[in-house]
Amino acid sequence: MPSIVELHSIVEPQCANPALDATVFPGVTHFEEGAPYWSDTHFEEMPSLIYFIDFVDGAVDAHSEGFALAVRLVRDE
Repeated sequence: MPSIVELHSIVEPQCANPALDATVFPGVTHFEEGAPYWSDTHFEEMPSLIYFIDFVDGAVDAHSEGFALAVRLVRDE
């Protein structure tokens, strides 16, 4: 799983819905409330929360484990 920094590195500010280059990163998964993708980075002030990015608008937020969010790999290693 990518860190929040790695995941945020593919956000394209000039793009929206999805907020990334859909040619390079196709198949954005949409849920009822956006297109949220997990990172492996915990929120320091509340370690039970994990950062995610919503690829509809590129917003970063945090959520507790157990919710069905998508995963996007960004490394080639």
